[in-house]
Amino acid sequence: MKFITEIDLRDLYRKEPFTDYELEPGTRLTPGARQFLSDKGINMFDDGPYTKRNTANKKQTVEKKQTVEKKQAVEKKETVEKVQIKDENQTPAQPKKKNNWKKKKLYSKMKSTEALFLITEEELLNKDILWAQNVISLGKQFTKIKNAIQGKGSVENLCIKECTAINFSNY
Repeated sequence: MKFITEIDLRDLYRKEPFTDYELEPGTRLTPGARQFLSDKGINMFDDGPYTKRNTANKKQTVEKKQTVEKKQAVEKKETVEKVQIKDENQTPAQPKKKNNWKKKKLYSKMKSTEALFLITEEELLNKDILWAQNVISLGKQFTKIKNAIQGKGSVENLCIKECTAINFSNY
């Protein structure tokens, strides 16, 4: 049995470009050679027993996949119907969880903002301690707000200082 490699096909293609390639009996292509033919858009013809057996197996596997997918679709439809029946029987006192992903997104953004506060605090500690203290207090206030949104605390004692550069009189 002779194997034809990608290098062999490249040499043939350089000598004379071709659009169809027919395998001789007793020869097989390496995976790289098959990839080369498919990349160039070259049609491959092979009458060998290996490819016939392989295509028959592919047809069988495709049919098996289709039957499995049909069974899964039927099962999924049945579960959806069961869920709909449960939803119809659900009392109004049981709230449905809608927009839960929005809350999760908000929480994750707040966590990343909290991390940014910590990084900024660390960088400012080496440069200016007063600025770092202001950022630390701002980070603590942000944490209080985050905890209040999550229901872990309340926002009572937030001291917000008015900006000295921009205020109501010069805005």
